[in-house]
Amino acid sequence: LEEESCPGYPGLSGGYALSVVLAQAMVEAEVPARLWCGTRGAVSVGRWDRLTGVVQSQVWGLGRVVALEHSEVW
Repeated sequence: LEEESCPGYPGLSGGYALSVVLAQAMVEAEVPARLWCGTRGAVSVGRWDRLTGVVQSQVWGLGRVVALEHSEVW
């Protein structure tokens, strides 16, 4: 849920950057566990549900990619 910019990478949120590093480490180390990431307001499920966490959409999108490319981790 960290939305502040990542030091050295102002285009990325801290939560996204840490999630990428964690996912990469889990895949490389072949960790036999699942990675779950929580977001708040990252996607909308209807007209009444407003998008409030645009920055968190990065983590939600990362989850989709990891789930497709490394399903053993996600």
